[in-house]
Amino acid sequence: MHPSLLRLYAAFSVAILFFGDLNAQVPGPGNPIVPAYELETLILPKLDNETLRREELAQRRTGRPPKFAEAIPVDIGPETHGRWDQSGDRSIWRFRLRSPGAYSLNLGFSEYQMPAGGELYIYDPYQKKTTGPFTPADNETHNQLWTPIFPGDELVIEVQLPSRQREELQLKLAFVNHDFLDFLALNSGSCNLDIVCGSEDGWELVEPFRDVSRSVGLISIEGTLLCTGFLVNNTYKDCTPYFMTAYHCEIRSDNDQTVVVYWNFENSTCRQPNSLASGGEGDGNLNTFNSGSIYRAGWNNSDFCLLELDDPVNEKANAYFAGWSAETTLPEGNVACVHHPFTDEKRISISEEPTHFGFWGSGNPAEGGNHLIVPDWTVGTTQGGSSGAPLFNNKSQVVGQLHGGDAACGNDLFDAFGRFYNSWEGGGTANSRLKDWLDPAGWETQSLPGMDQSRCGYWVRGVFSRGTICAGDSDTLKIQYGPAYDTASVGGQAFSIPNILNIQATYIPDNIRREETFIWYTSESTPPGEYTFDVYTAFDTNYFKLTVFDQFPATPVLYTPSNGASGQTLQVPVSWSAEGEGQNYILQLAADAGFDQLISEQVIYGDTTKVLSDLKAGTTYYWRVKTSNVCGESDWSSAFSFSTAEVECFSQSAADGPINIPVTASSITSSIEIENTGTLASIEIIDLDIEHSWVGDLSVVLRSPSGKEVALLDRPGFPDNLYGCDGRNLYLSFNQNSGSSYLILENLCSSIPPAISGTFKPIQSLFDFTGEQIQGTWTLIVKDNADEDGGTLKGWNLNICSSPEKEPLLNKVSDAYLTCQEEPLEIDVAVNEAFTGDEVQLSIDGLPAGSSVHYSANPAVPGDTIRLTLSGLSVTGQQSLTLNGTDGSETASLSLDIEVRNVPEIVSLLTPLDESILTGQSIDFDWNDLTNINFYRLEIATDSNFDNLIHSETVSTSQYTLSMPEQEGELFWRVIALNECGESISAISSFTFTTTATSVLEDEQSVQVFPNPFSDQLNIRFTRALEYPVAIRLSDIQGRLLLRDQLSIGATDRVLYLDHLPSGIYILEILYGQQRIVERIAK
Repeated sequence: MHPSLLRLYAAFSVAILFFGDLNAQVPGPGNPIVPAYELETLILPKLDNETLRREELAQRRTGRPPKFAEAIPVDIGPETHGRWDQSGDRSIWRFRLRSPGAYSLNLGFSEYQMPAGGELYIYDPYQKKTTGPFTPADNETHNQLWTPIFPGDELVIEVQLPSRQREELQLKLAFVNHDFLDFLALNSGSCNLDIVCGSEDGWELVEPFRDVSRSVGLISIEGTLLCTGFLVNNTYKDCTPYFMTAYHCEIRSDNDQTVVVYWNFENSTCRQPNSLASGGEGDGNLNTFNSGSIYRAGWNNSDFCLLELDDPVNEKANAYFAGWSAETTLPEGNVACVHHPFTDEKRISISEEPTHFGFWGSGNPAEGGNHLIVPDWTVGTTQGGSSGAPLFNNKSQVVGQLHGGDAACGNDLFDAFGRFYNSWEGGGTANSRLKDWLDPAGWETQSLPGMDQSRCGYWVRGVFSRGTICAGDSDTLKIQYGPAYDTASVGGQAFSIPNILNIQATYIPDNIRREETFIWYTSESTPPGEYTFDVYTAFDTNYFKLTVFDQFPATPVLYTPSNGASGQTLQVPVSWSAEGEGQNYILQLAADAGFDQLISEQVIYGDTTKVLSDLKAGTTYYWRVKTSNVCGESDWSSAFSFSTAEVECFSQSAADGPINIPVTASSITSSIEIENTGTLASIEIIDLDIEHSWVGDLSVVLRSPSGKEVALLDRPGFPDNLYGCDGRNLYLSFNQNSGSSYLILENLCSSIPPAISGTFKPIQSLFDFTGEQIQGTWTLIVKDNADEDGGTLKGWNLNICSSPEKEPLLNKVSDAYLTCQEEPLEIDVAVNEAFTGDEVQLSIDGLPAGSSVHYSANPAVPGDTIRLTLSGLSVTGQQSLTLNGTDGSETASLSLDIEVRNVPEIVSLLTPLDESILTGQSIDFDWNDLTNINFYRLEIATDSNFDNLIHSETVSTSQYTLSMPEQEGELFWRVIALNECGESISAISSFTFTTTATSVLEDEQSVQVFPNPFSDQLNIRFTRALEYPVAIRLSDIQGRLLLRDQLSIGATDRVLYLDHLPSGIYILEILYGQQRIVERIAK
């Protein structure tokens, strides 16, 4: 994205009109110099709200944040637009804009730096509502400001500042976000429960979650998307404004500054669930907010995103920092979700059903799943906009955040929450897990209580300079206090040291505000261990840790690869034993057994694995490890050797270029087909040649034949520069060993083409491809992330080195293993003659609880085929087992994926509804789709015993359309689900079929509504011309009005075009004089 996007502005800048308002007032200290009718008014191109609404509804799906506004790029600033006036020693700039038809507006400033004494306001031309002031306190390092939602389609931007500071003002409006969905009028389902409801309203269930509900806020992203999120506490308890939401809410480091959090958006009274009021508009306001954040961590697997708000939480928020539980166990008792369904005022949903583990996309139980499944809500539900909302256990601690599900008003279906437990360790790095941010004190706790915002300044913590010492050494402890202690007494700070530790603490005066310093002296008799100490004041208690070693660590034992291993790739993972007294490990690699020809020496902190790279083919290497801690180093381990395989290296060029890169934001692909076979040892991308007029728009990814992707570059120069590098053309190579750092690439941007050239390491490691099969299609994906600029992918090449493909030592005879619950499963495995020993000992990992395995022979003889018989398989679902074989020198593993099925679940019948009356030429049958079924059998009969079947159909999907039924009248239907393990029969539902639905009205008038169910249009037909107008209203099942229409005097017919509506049940009302006809219709 870059300024060329703003060419749109030139097309409509001629549409400047002038309006007057003699009553307009400056919302700040002064009054305007000129009336508002002299302000320049920019009218943006009119957007089609209905088309945008239809497009958005068509894209709605679970796991996707709802979009409520369309971003209109502009380029507006005080240098080019608006009017400056002078009032005493203050300068005033005002600008008026309008986006016709917008239900609300919000603004994105790509530049915002307000000098001292300056203020920015936003208000409507009649000053009924004002937002601001935004002040120098809103200046951030990202230099942006995103404003909250402002009702209506017109607003005035005003800046007031001291005249002497005018040249220091930086202000550039880049986006006007046009609300096409009527954010402020969106209503959630009537089954939802307001958070303000409590015991006095008959909702005692809500009270345990009253405090923690204040952690939850509604959020907008980029001024166009909506989600829910919540504040979380950390072990420092210092009110760092960490804020969690869902990963699928699409917040990353390139748009985190656009986040706006709205606090206390709640209805003022309790609306009882399923009432008209509960399904209608609330009276909450969006006056309390925070703007801007910093992306800290995220992980797609458990769908979490952690932000840090770039300002303290708004003082008016009366917020709460939620506690959390990263424990492995399922929550006990009730669970609750506090959220903003469909962006409505804050609601609470409560489930009294036991939760279970699962995976995203299914409500089925799955042991070890990374999601918590709420099978059904006792009170309320969730909707679009609820994404990212917290799930609280009965201790009011967060245990997950909402990913999505099938729950809705009127059903008993599930919701899936990404598990806090899985997010704690996440992807194993600081930017993909919670642990680093929410446990800065290093307590290694799995649970933390919440904290009220009013306690924010009262924290206390202890911090050691080193934290790890050898017995007999000393360490410096600093006790630090929060800002509230500037005015409040510490009230008896204390910590205690057990006598058995033989540690003396000496106070050292340092005259540092809110800080005390102590020297802790250990003795040689201080026992080793990790010790936790309390530190407390009258207002808070916290903990700090000290680790003491008393000797240097034991010598590590080398594990893999085994000594003398051959045929290794050019990237070899090595591993060794973890020693209890060890902190760090020193790894040496040499070309000789005496380590005289040392190739490398590396220090590895805490880990016991390392990938050795930049190795040569057909070469023998030697490696060893020793351990160190603060007390000293161990001896070197015994040395191991390994040999790399002989490799074949070759180059291949893409033959499908040049390929055009369109001027619209899109992706193109180019492929290289590799016919050679073998295991990848190394890979290099060379001579990537791209012509493009703005390279900061481009992202490039390499995809292997297996589908694994490695990002090579991503919008160079962004986000340090909002639009990325503005230069032309790229000529690049990527080499994981010899390439320069990717950070260097990020900072290159020459004005002379190519803007960036050279050999670099990619963003992600090319080593990720090591060990894959090279044969197949290698695909380069070039994505242009913005409109306007285009270009050409001219060509690219791959340098690949591969080793001959090893024959597996263990082979599956079949690829699919399916059985029924409690039935034995037989698996045949071939043991390869390539094992060098006489016998191969077999073992299996991952057996489900209660099951067992029997081998036809164990140990096996190389060359034999062994039958494994699994018994006691009571846990249903897909499960992965690992068969291991070893002859003492060679070791092999084989993955076995099995599936255990049960009799199918019972189908839930959806449409036609029970006891409904149907008309038309056909009937659509619909039921919930099940997993693990082979097919369904739909049966229709004239009696509830199904003795007289008139139709039976076997289908593979959960839908069937029956052309004209063989007879009219009351009919009964059911669905039987079948698989290898048996069948299940649904409940029975009935309907009455007639060719049309006719209602007799007063004055011998009658009206027909057909067809029902309908597809794209619905017909309403009266038997004779109307003598007075007739009103028509269409609502959804929650009572929300979708369409209002009227037949005039003299009319007989009306066709309603309803192709934009999703499938479902709707309510049609016809108001004829004093009569009201209500029909349930289905699409």
